[in-house]
Amino acid sequence: MCWRWRLRLAPRGGKREVVLRAAAGLLRRAVHPGRVLASLRRAHPGGGVSRVAGRARSVWTRGLARAARSVGYSADTGGAAGVAAPAAAPGSPEALYQRWIAANEPDRAQLELQARISARLPFRPLISVITPVFNPPPDVLRETIGSVLLQTYDNWELILVDAASDLAGIGSVIEEACASDGRVRLVRLDANLGISANTNCGLEKARGEFVAFLDHDDLLAPDALYEVVRALNEDPSLDIVYFDEDKVSEDGRIRMDPFFKPSWSPDYLLSTNYLMHSVIRREAVAAAGGLDPAMDGAQDWDLALRLAERGRRAFHVPKVLYHWRRIKGSVAADATAKMWAIAVQGRCLEAHLERRGFAGARVESPALGVVRIRWARRGLKVSAIIPTKDNVSLLRRCVESLLQAASSVSLEVLIVDTGSVDGATFAYYSGLREQKLVRVLEWHGAFNYSSVNNFGARNATGDVLLFLNNDVEGRTPEWLDELVQWAECPEIGCVGAKLLFGDGTVQHAGIIMGLQGHGSHVFRGGPGEHRWGVFGTIDSYRNYSAVTGACLAVRKEVFERVGGFDESYELCYGDIDLCLRAAARGYRNVVTPFAELLHHEGRTRGLHFPQPDVLRASVGMFPLVVQGDPYFSPNLSYDSLVPSTTSEDEPEARAARIMSIADSFGVYAALEDRLERELTLESREWAIYEELIRRPAAGCRAVAPVGDGAAPPMRVLLILHDLSRSGAPMVCLHVARFLCGRGHSVTVASPREGRLREAFEDAGARVVINPLVLGAPNALGDFIAAHDVLLANTILSWRAVLVAKSLGRGVVWLIHESKFGESLVGQFPAAGRALAWADAVVFPSRETAGLYGGFAGANHRVIHYGLDAPVVEGGAFAKTPGKLRVLTVASVERRKGQDVLVAAAALLPGTIARDFEFTMVGRVLEEDFGESVRRAAQRVGNVRFEHETAHGEVLRHFAAADIVVCSSRDDPSPVVVLEAMGLGRAIVSTRVGAMPEIIEDGVSGLIVETESAGELASALIRLHSDRELLGRLGRGARATFDRELSLTRYGTELEAQLRHAAGDAFAPAGA
Repeated sequence: MCWRWRLRLAPRGGKREVVLRAAAGLLRRAVHPGRVLASLRRAHPGGGVSRVAGRARSVWTRGLARAARSVGYSADTGGAAGVAAPAAAPGSPEALYQRWIAANEPDRAQLELQARISARLPFRPLISVITPVFNPPPDVLRETIGSVLLQTYDNWELILVDAASDLAGIGSVIEEACASDGRVRLVRLDANLGISANTNCGLEKARGEFVAFLDHDDLLAPDALYEVVRALNEDPSLDIVYFDEDKVSEDGRIRMDPFFKPSWSPDYLLSTNYLMHSVIRREAVAAAGGLDPAMDGAQDWDLALRLAERGRRAFHVPKVLYHWRRIKGSVAADATAKMWAIAVQGRCLEAHLERRGFAGARVESPALGVVRIRWARRGLKVSAIIPTKDNVSLLRRCVESLLQAASSVSLEVLIVDTGSVDGATFAYYSGLREQKLVRVLEWHGAFNYSSVNNFGARNATGDVLLFLNNDVEGRTPEWLDELVQWAECPEIGCVGAKLLFGDGTVQHAGIIMGLQGHGSHVFRGGPGEHRWGVFGTIDSYRNYSAVTGACLAVRKEVFERVGGFDESYELCYGDIDLCLRAAARGYRNVVTPFAELLHHEGRTRGLHFPQPDVLRASVGMFPLVVQGDPYFSPNLSYDSLVPSTTSEDEPEARAARIMSIADSFGVYAALEDRLERELTLESREWAIYEELIRRPAAGCRAVAPVGDGAAPPMRVLLILHDLSRSGAPMVCLHVARFLCGRGHSVTVASPREGRLREAFEDAGARVVINPLVLGAPNALGDFIAAHDVLLANTILSWRAVLVAKSLGRGVVWLIHESKFGESLVGQFPAAGRALAWADAVVFPSRETAGLYGGFAGANHRVIHYGLDAPVVEGGAFAKTPGKLRVLTVASVERRKGQDVLVAAAALLPGTIARDFEFTMVGRVLEEDFGESVRRAAQRVGNVRFEHETAHGEVLRHFAAADIVVCSSRDDPSPVVVLEAMGLGRAIVSTRVGAMPEIIEDGVSGLIVETESAGELASALIRLHSDRELLGRLGRGARATFDRELSLTRYGTELEAQLRHAAGDAFAPAGA
């Protein structure tokens, strides 16, 4: 990779830029004219601009190139996908993480957009990055500094605190860094005072409103500070912004071991310092007293705990923004490297607990990386409640393990018999009469799990209630004491245990909402012992949304305050419901891994799920499931019980899973009806979103008058299914750019993040990420009502269409899907009603519109897409002289028909085939299909594949292509074909969607039948033999684009539809 510094001089009064140029693109960082040049000139008096720039190049070329590569920036691919990594087995944690990096991290184009957006953010605090330095390898330090220089947010200062380093080369690296950029400052110490004191010296010199801590051998991701400041623009009152992290190999080339963190989780902070390397308000650090030198080795954990004690507000950015380097002697490389720090960690935790009022609490470390707290007991009495029916062997083991664990606990045991008939059971009860701690209660009604447990609770005399299934038994001697210790904490609601199957694998370690349905047991089926993974270790104290009722402790006052178990749940979900209501009252639910029991699951009453329970849980928990669990991570798969990396967050998939479960239990129709009736606009518990919609938009341009003021601007809400670079969001990006340019206020709402976010913000739109947008928009009535008109995108927006119309808002609905949309309308009758209710339903082709003919009305329109004329930056990619390059750009899936193009290539005669080269660009969505296409392509020999790349790179591919092929089986109107037409490429397309309506066969392209490799091969042979036709088709494509496919034409027609839908107040004068 060839990198070089270049100085670009702007016209007088303009801004100069320092540009880091790579062989295939730019990463640009605008700086103040004096910062770099003035400092370099002071360091090198008498030197001209060329000498100054040359000096910068000689100093930083290697360091910046390595830093860029280390943090995942690739000049070739534009993103983290270019990071070198060893081949990983498909489905392995390493392969999943590499796929996550490729799907989620910003590429070059996004980084450039971030730099532009950050320059106009309303809130641009100075961030002081503090890096104590003591004898790291010089090249490593250079890369650490380089990772700060590469930040897309530019209002920072880097404070290097040199603690009398004596390793050769350190001083020169620091001096050169300070000379190259005025934002890099040096604090030189006479001696190494220790990590805390060294850091405090940097804090004393810091001028920023916020401070960040960067170790001298680690790396920041290039978007780290940008993402932090974007979060601060959403909520400037935040004190702490933390983020995910991973590790990099010593040479910086391989990324591994991601740690995906939960949202704010106070009790998890007792097990691990997940706030390490956060960005923190400087005033908050000062108020906490800075770092404590007595806690060196755990100084950052100690600071995090003191900040938590003071109620400082923390926010989690679920992106990997910090990279630990696995360098020799570091904890990142070897967890045993600093064993002495374990004792310091214990002291800092004990001091924290004492400050919180838990005097006498002791901290132990039973295993490396594991923390256990021995609380000082308050001595509350415990009532254990065990519903049972016969199966006396299980009950006996349960009761015996309970009595054996009661040596330090004041205990009563209430066995609630629910209809036993076995004589052995009654004989066992007779024997228990000698036990003063045990009482047997009789339940005479029909069995109802919630009612039976409430009955037991009413008869209990204890301060702590312990609900136990009769099929659990203690596995460790102190399991009961452990549960009660936590239950006695005033802020704790429900306490759960680690339950294991007989083979030692996990049955329960906490419940994640939306995991494989309504809520499932995380870590289930995984190893029961301590292992570190992408979600930490099972042997940590963790806050969860819910815990299982098979072993649940709760203070009686909490239980009664929340109303006990909801008796409308007969058998299932009552425990989850109880925990959710406790959380709603402000209590935290927690699981302690040191209360360890065996669970012989289902041995008493089986695993029956009553229909009414499924229906009630589906309705009540639906918004939580769609939203995603705050104690989980959007970077983790909701399909896998054992935490595993996912490439995408899929809130609509979680919603669909609930609907599928309802269908399997025969309550689908009832659930759909209840959701429409009960998820009403009165769902005010979603205050977080109501607050969000009132915040000022970060980076949003002011609304300018439209035209001559004849018609007022509209507040347009644009709902997307995602922010990927697929066709539908790309069309909407062009539309948003047009509407913002016309002075309208555009808000884009998506259920999840994506690579187009910065592009929409750069266009002037406000972007809101809200998991409820598609699955439960009824809960967002105020948000939708705050706009004049809804521009809904894709068939998946049908619920939002219904909500908007019920609120009296106008709706224009863009539907691109063909067969998928037709199928969805068949599954959801309400979606069919939405097609009739929308003010205008806009299709990209007559063929697509025809699929919805059964719902056709006067509100249905056909408007062909329109785009901005594409502009190629950086020139076309090089191609082999004398070769005809054939390009297809599409996600790799069967409906896109890449297999048909490969089959056509295989049919070309050898003498002709030698003159072709084929390039296929796109993200693989169907792995098996993609692999079969690759195998077939290997036999052909002249086919090259590239993964999804930046939009600018796609345009460079188009510019290098002679022929662009659309071989789709099902595609309403491929946007990439329109872009290729705008660049004057010859088009060959199947007869799909709008293609035969837009392309005149033989004039602006060639049309072939779908699925016909023979016809496609014949078209390629025809163009090979008739180069004049090749040029004529390209010119015809460009003429068609200019005449019929411009954004001005498309945007103007959509704007008219939006004004009509918004009502008379927004109609042009005279309309």
